[in-house]
Amino acid sequence: MMQIHVRLYGPLRDRFPSEAKGKATLEFAEGATVQEIFNRLELPPTLLVAINDDHETEPSTLLQDGVQVAFFTPVSGG
Repeated sequence: MMQIHVRLYGPLRDRFPSEAKGKATLEFAEGATVQEIFNRLELPPTLLVAINDDHETEPSTLLQDGVQVAFFTPVSGG
């Protein structure tokens, strides 16, 4: 099993208990992908994703044990 450190920002933080402050460590089987985090947390597919602070766009990206995966809502302005 791999441990993946997940951070949720903005309104997504409500998916974890308030005392977690948007952070949780989740376990996944070896070979898990970013898509599996989307599925487990029932996250919308329009979110932006960063793995170890590097922007990532492919849900099929394989995860490595101990990585930090952050999810953000897209921001637009005018």
